[in-house]
Order: sequence, then structure tokens, then C-alpha cells
Amino acid sequence: MRIDYLSPTIYLTDLLIIAVLLLWLKEKWTERKFKKIFFADWKKGAVFIIGFVFLLINCFWAKNRPAAFYKLAKICEFFFLGCYLVKEKITLKQISPVLTLAVVFSSLIGLGQFLRQSSLNGIFWWFGERTFSLTTPGIARAIWRDHYFLRPYATFSHPNSLAGFLLVSLVMIPPFLKNQKYFFPALFLILITLILTFSRTVWLAGIIVLLISVLRILVKKQIAFKKIIILAGLFSLSSFLLASFFLKIMPPFFWEEESFLRRQNLVFLTLKIICQSPFSGVGLNNYLPALSVLISQNENVYWLQPVHNIFLLIAGETGLIGLFITALLLKNFLEKRKNNYFLFLAFLIVLLTGTTDHYWLTLQQNQILLTLLIGLSLSSD
Repeated sequence: MRIDYLSPTIYLTDLLIIAVLLLWLKEKWTERKFKKIFFADWKKGAVFIIGFVFLLINCFWAKNRPAAFYKLAKICEFFFLGCYLVKEKITLKQISPVLTLAVVFSSLIGLGQFLRQSSLNGIFWWFGERTFSLTTPGIARAIWRDHYFLRPYATFSHPNSLAGFLLVSLVMIPPFLKNQKYFFPALFLILITLILTFSRTVWLAGIIVLLISVLRILVKKQIAFKKIIILAGLFSLSSFLLASFFLKIMPPFFWEEESFLRRQNLVFLTLKIICQSPFSGVGLNNYLPALSVLISQNENVYWLQPVHNIFLLIAGETGLIGLFITALLLKNFLEKRKNNYFLFLAFLIVLLTGTTDHYWLTLQQNQILLTLLIGLSLSSD
């Protein structure tokens, strides 16, 4: 059985990132500024070094070592991309025009898929679009008045990951779009596609962000960014865990029973995985191999998917030690970042959607956007 999450893949975006990094290293080497690539603060640099050594050891412990080292290579790639953004002081203003083109392009493909109720095929296959239709087994569909509709994928692996990408980008780009002539058509197109994804978690995150923005305008003062991020993350995580045990009160439109049961079972099985390897975890990218063993012992569900919670996924693969190191990195991020309100909202969306899905840690486009978000936050003035 082919499983995308365990398939070593090289994307065109990987080649572009590697090319940028190699040219950057060459430039620094020529200018004899190679030392400036690394951390000026040795304490914060030590956290990253300790984290890397732990992940390296974690890969040797993993049952599927090739998958683990592949994941480690991806982490290193995005880490150095983040370093590039920070050291070169890349700003959101510089990124926003290209990011706007990306979300408009994805929205057009997604809207075309919805209208056609199938993939567009042709040249779009080279951009990453998969071949599918409304009748494809396992395809994501929405139901309205007893009629099924294909949820748009664009070039993403799932409509939910497309929706998360669109919402985070939508928050990041508006302040820097100078041409109002194109702003509102682009905004309308993105919002329509976002609605058609039927990603209810993203809808909810969007509503929360909108309420926070309205509240900020009403009180006319800065919100305590750090406290809101921490509280929202903890609240969302605890709420989702409690929901996994007790929640059955929402109508079917907002929470499908089959989807709920699948996610609930994944949470239960992930807690078992964490209990089996509480400190070191099962290894990077080894969550699915570990899950398959438990599924073979529990025939109630056969759904090989990462747990739909980024915090549980980190704990399952890297243990409580990895989760602790992640908390330290998050603390450093929150301490150093500037109070850029729009980047704050984007990061809040990642935390909210990350409690009910995994794509920020597992899918290429979302990983790149998360890297951009963190790098831009650390480099912003």
C-alpha cells in the first residue's frame, strides 16, 4: 500500500529552496561573513543544537530509519530557510506580492475544480494537481440538501490543508496590497474558495480571528499577544482532547460522526504510542509505522493518517523531550518576535487549526508557509 507520508519526495519548491540557500552560503563565504549565519546569542543557539542532536539520536532509534532521516533532512531544509529569512531581514512587505499570486492561483484552480466537479488535468498535473472526480473513492465531499459536492483541492493533498493555507495567507497579505483595484477581486475570489472547501475548523478559526480583530478595534489598545497565543494554544489543545472523549452535541453539518470517530480513535491510539515511548517517541516520520502495529491489534478502525493534532503528533514521534524542546523554541520565538499584528493573527490560526489537523507539520505547502511565518516574525522590525 502506497502511503504519501512515507514516500520520499523531492518537490520543485525543495530545489528552489536549496538553490537559494546554496547561493546565500556562497555569498557569505565570499564576503567572509560565514559566521553571521549562525546565532549571535549562544544560549538560544544552544537550544537549537541540543534539539538537532536529540533529533539525530531519535532517527537512530526509529524503526524505519530512512523515513526518519528523510524527515530530519526536511527539518534542516526549513530551518536554514528560516535562518535565511531572519539574517537577510526579509519582510512581509517583500513577500506579500508573491504570496498573493500564490493564493489567487490556488483559488482559481480550486474554483475551477468545484465548478467542474473533477480535477482540471492537463498542465495542472505538473503543478501538483491529482487526478480525481466526485466518484473517486475516498475523495473529500460535502453534502447540501441531499446532494454531494466535490470539495476543491487545488494542488494540495486535501481541502483542509488548502483552506488553512488560504486563511493564513489572507491574513498576511492585505496590509501591503497597494493596488485597491485588484485587492477586492482577489479577496472575493479567496473567500469564495475558502468557503467552498467546507473546512469547518478553518471557518471557526476565521471567526475567532475576526472577533479578536473587532475586539481590538473596540478597545483601541494593543492585545497582549504573548498571553493570547499561549492561552489560545492551551485552550484549543485541551478543548480538542476533551471533545475527543465527550463531544457529540454538534449537528451533523458541523461534525460528521464518521470523521469524529476516526479522529477520536487516532487520539486514543496516539496516547498509547506516547505511553509506549514517553520520552524519546517512536522516531521522526515513524508515527504511521507505529500506528499500523496498534491498528492490527485493534480492528475497529483502519485509517492510516497522522493524528489530527500537531502537539500530539510531536509527542508521539519525539516524545515528551521533543515536546519540551518545541516549547523552548516557541518561548524563544515569542520573546524575540515583534508585535506585528497580522503575523500574530496568522500564527494564532496555525495554533487553532493545528489542534484539529496535522498539515502544518506533514504537507509541503503548509510547511513552507509556516516557515515563512516564523522567519518573517523573527526578522520583522
